[in-house]
Amino acid sequence: MSGRPIRVLAISPIPEEGAGCRFRIAQFIPHLEANGFEVTLTTLFTTDFFRLVYRPGRLLQKMVTFAGLVLRHLWALRRAWSYDVIFIYREIFPVGPAFVEWLMPKLGCPPLVFDFDDAIFLPSVSEANRLIAALKTPSKVATIVRSSSQVVVGNNYLAAYARPFNPAVTMIPTCVDTTKFTPDPGSRIPDPGLPVVGWIGSPTTAGYIRGLAPVLQRVAAQHPFVLNVSGT
Repeated sequence: MSGRPIRVLAISPIPEEGAGCRFRIAQFIPHLEANGFEVTLTTLFTTDFFRLVYRPGRLLQKMVTFAGLVLRHLWALRRAWSYDVIFIYREIFPVGPAFVEWLMPKLGCPPLVFDFDDAIFLPSVSEANRLIAALKTPSKVATIVRSSSQVVVGNNYLAAYARPFNPAVTMIPTCVDTTKFTPDPGSRIPDPGLPVVGWIGSPTTAGYIRGLAPVLQRVAAQHPFVLNVSGT
C-alpha cells in the first residue's frame, strides 16, 4: 500500500497476558503493520493488575487500583478521534453498561469494529467475579453490536446472536500461529501415540473444565488421549 498508513486504535480490557487479547489482536499486529496499517493497542488492565485480580482477597487494593485504571483508560480514549478505525475487543469496561461504546459514534468517532469470541451476552458468575456480578451487564453486548460498523465473531453461534442487531458480521475463528507456537522439544508426553487435547483458561473459567471431567473420562475410556491444562 502507498500513502499514509491506516491508523487503528485497538482497545482491550485485558493485556496480552490474557489469551483473548493475545490471539484476537496482538498476534495480528505484525501482519497488519506489514500491509499498510499502524496499530496502537491500549488495555484497561495492566500486567500487574491482571495478575492481582485473580488472587484471593485484597479487595480494597483491587477496587482502588481499578478506579485509577478506569480514569487512565478514559483519558487515553480522548485520542480516539485521531485514528481511522477503532477496534474494540469484548468491551471497553468489564462493568457497567455500554455507555462509552454507545456515545462514541454519536460524537463522530471513527468507525467501530467490535470483536468478541465468547458468549459474553449470557449471564455468567464464577467465584472469581461474584463480588462484581451485580455490576456486569451482559445485555450491553447488543448495544455495542448495534453501534458498530463491523462485527467480528469467533464462531457461528456468536454470529447468529449478532446478526439480528447488525447485518455486518464476519466470522473469524480464533487461531494461533503454528510457526511461533510449536511443541516444546523437551516436553514429555506419556504416550507419543496418543492425541493431545489442550485446554487454556483462567480461574473464572476453570469450573467449565471441572464440570466436563465425567465426559472426558467416558471419552478417554473409549478413545484414550492426553489432556494438557493451562490456566492463569
